Amino acid sequence: MQALIEALDAAPSVWFHIPLTGRLLAAHQSVSADVQRLLGPLEGGGSHHITVLYMGRLGKDVDAGNVPAIIREAPEAWSGQNVAVSPAPSSPVTFFEPSEASEHRTPIIMRIASPSLETINIRLLRRMVPYTVKQQFVDYAPHATFGYLPRTLTQRERDALADIPGPVFQQEVKTIHFDAGDVTRRFELSP
Repeated sequence: MQALIEALDAAPSVWFHIPLTGRLLAAHQSVSADVQRLLGPLEGGGSHHITVLYMGRLGKDVDAGNVPAIIREAPEAWSGQNVAVSPAPSSPVTFFEPSEASEHRTPIIMRIASPSLETINIRLLRRMVPYTVKQQFVDYAPHATFGYLPRTLTQRERDALADIPGPVFQQEVKTIHFDAGDVTRRFELSP
């Protein structure tokens, strides 16, 4: 198992995301502090972002030769979309079950309300099918990751997470970013 984790760590992720800025970043950091008071330190929470689409690992799930086509095709997925984000209205602080993609750690997240991001994710999924070995998450829910707990949650922790009050904000999104190892792109969203 350790060899698999080390192999996954060596391969960079291929993904679309929105970096957190302004009020959204401040809200995320504030709630993150509450989460860590409850659960203790989290792993891998340094990149404050909203995940738009996770495609997998470069060289494992996505061939590096497909990256130029991904970059060329992706903007069609958000063409004509205005993107605003805010916390999900009920129980915004939650988690995903551990999986291979999370290296069997428990992702601790803040759910985000954004119908336009859901539309963009569906469009990206359809456009990216030829460029990945398998679709990683077809049941997408917009979210900002706080970090990863290196174990499963107890029932008491699950209940306590749901009681953490979510922040109140709404923010327009101006860019979507793409990362695939050393290849990064910043895409401006048209007004």
